[in-house]
Amino acid sequence: MIAEIEELILSALKEHYTSTGVDVEEFAGDIEDYTLRASQAAILVMYPGGDAGMQDSQEVVRQMFTPQFTVFIVARNKRTHTGCYGIMDEVRAELIGIEYRETRLAFVKEEFVGKKNGVWYYAQVFAIRQRVRQV
Repeated sequence: MIAEIEELILSALKEHYTSTGVDVEEFAGDIEDYTLRASQAAILVMYPGGDAGMQDSQEVVRQMFTPQFTVFIVARNKRTHTGCYGIMDEVRAELIGIEYRETRLAFVKEEFVGKKNGVWYYAQVFAIRQRVRQV
C-alpha cells in the first residue's frame, strides 16, 4: 500500500515537472543534509510514517490507517516560477484528490523548514485514510 501510494505521488509530480528544471525524487534522510544540485529547485517525497485509529461497534472492529507523506520543496528562491511559493501551490493542486482504493489524498499542512546557504526548505504533508482490516 505505502509503496503504491508513494509511486502515485511521484508519478504525478514527475509528469507535471518534466523538462522544467525541477528535480523530483524519493527521499529518506535529514532534509538539512540535502544538497541542491545544479537545478533551481527540487521536490523530494518521503514517507515518515502514519497514524492508526480504532473504531468499535457491537460486532465489527475496523482498523483504519492513515499513511502520511511529506513533500519537501527545496529552491534557491521563494518567489519566481521555480521558487518555493509557486511550486508549493502547484504541488498542492497536483496532489489533492489523487485516488487510491476509493479514497483520496488530502492536504494536511505546510511549514517552513529552514534556509541554508541561500536555499529555502519547505515541507507539505499529505495523507490518505485506508481501511486495513475488518474482523
